[in-house]
This record gives sequence, structure tokens and C-alpha cells, in this order.
Amino acid sequence: MQDKEIEDDLFYKIEKKPENEEIVYYYSRENRLARGSQRLREHNENQRDTRFISKNKLVRAVAGHRGNLFILLSLMVIFLMYFIIDRITAPSVSDITVGNNSLNITIDEQDSLLFLSVRKTAITDSFPYTGAVDIVISPVQSGGEAPIFSQRIFFTHSTTENYLISLPFDGSRFIVLFQTEFDTVGTTINK
Repeated sequence: MQDKEIEDDLFYKIEKKPENEEIVYYYSRENRLARGSQRLREHNENQRDTRFISKNKLVRAVAGHRGNLFILLSLMVIFLMYFIIDRITAPSVSDITVGNNSLNITIDEQDSLLFLSVRKTAITDSFPYTGAVDIVISPVQSGGEAPIFSQRIFFTHSTTENYLISLPFDGSRFIVLFQTEFDTVGTTINK
């Protein structure tokens, strides 16, 4: 009785096909194009000839129109200018490593006097350098001789140390060199 109800239901009808019967596909691209208009056939022929161009859709989308090309060139100029300005201007805070010690270097101004501030932090799980460190500082100048100032500080076994060195000259950009018995490290820093 349940089978009879299922067979009578229009929405629940299952047709069983023989397993050996081959599936027939009724879609044929060639037949569809043959029945299409002349314009469709010409478009299809042009697509086959320019197949290598259609693979570069991104290039055509970006540089295919005058407006898109202008935007692309504008973005490239902006990134180039950012890169050049970033390279020209040194950071106002510089972090370098000298003898397994991390140094944070800044130029501070107080009452129209300049100070070189050095904060030493020993790197953990290493043997940090202890001893004399020679510091040479000079302002960056476009012409003429630049004054050079040197100072000697001593790193101890302390994990963190702060040094404040008064500079006898004025400037906005400086070259700073740190020299120990084993290595020499330099950086450029802005005021």
C-alpha cells in the first residue's frame, strides 16, 4: 500500500534507468554556433585568433585604457617617491647591536643643546660585551669639513644602562659610530 502511494505522488517519482545505457548529451557547441547569427560566428573566430591575448586579462584590465594606465602610473610614482624619501631620511630612533648589546640611540634637544642618548640593553642568552666603547659623532653636511666629536663610555655587566652625551655642535642629521675591541658599527640618525 505504501508503494502504491509513492507511485501516485507526482513529486516523488523515481525513474530507474538500465545500468548499461549510455548517457546522451544534447549540448553541442558546434551546433549552437552554426545556428547563431553571423555576428556571433565572427566574434567566435576573432576569439580563436586572439586566444593568447585573452589570457592576459589582468594586463588588459590594468593598462588597456588610458584612465587605468594613468592610475597605475600615478601609484607607481607615489610608491617611488615614498621609497626615495624613506631612504633619504634616517629614522629619529636607531636600534643597532654592538657586542651582543642592543643599543637604542636618539638625539634629544634641551634648552637649545643637543644630547646623544644611548640606552644599552644586554641581549639575553648571550655573553654581552663589557668594556670600553668609543663613540664618534659628526653632523652630516653638504659641503666643507664637518666637526667630529668623540667620547668613550664603558659597558658593565648591568643588563640595562643609559648614557647621555652633550654634543658641542648643532645639526639635524648625524653619523654615529660605535667601536669596541672587536667590531665597529655605524648608523645615521635625525634630530
